[in-house]
Amino acid sequence: MSRHSVRAAADRAPEMPEIEVSIESYAALGRSLATELPRLTRSLPEIDVPLGFVAGAASPVPADQATAAAIAGAWLEVIEDAGHFPWLETPGRVRAALDRLVGGSGRQRRATATTNVGGRGSPGHRHRGHRPALR
Repeated sequence: MSRHSVRAAADRAPEMPEIEVSIESYAALGRSLATELPRLTRSLPEIDVPLGFVAGAASPVPADQATAAAIAGAWLEVIEDAGHFPWLETPGRVRAALDRLVGGSGRQRRATATTNVGGRGSPGHRHRGHRPALR
């Protein structure tokens, strides 16, 4: 298989699987989040690995720029034409974000967070916001 056909196959996502969640497990998740989220939020500046977030603009769970901004060198990419499952809805865009994470900056630190709000397959519009030094 040629490199082009391997990439093309990787850009196609499988059908969305059926998801089953019990009421008990969903309630336990809510309790755990309420308990642990403040501690986890305070520990974000301690993260010292390359990190990128990918979110669909139409997701019912909004992307949080503040989370990426709290981690030195992290970035958030919001995909306009995706919902809660961008890896299934726009796999090529998610692959590009993974390529950016793996081949891009490595452990390089940046003082800004980048949000990409472009449509599928486009380079998008980038917004660079000021971020205070965390250390």
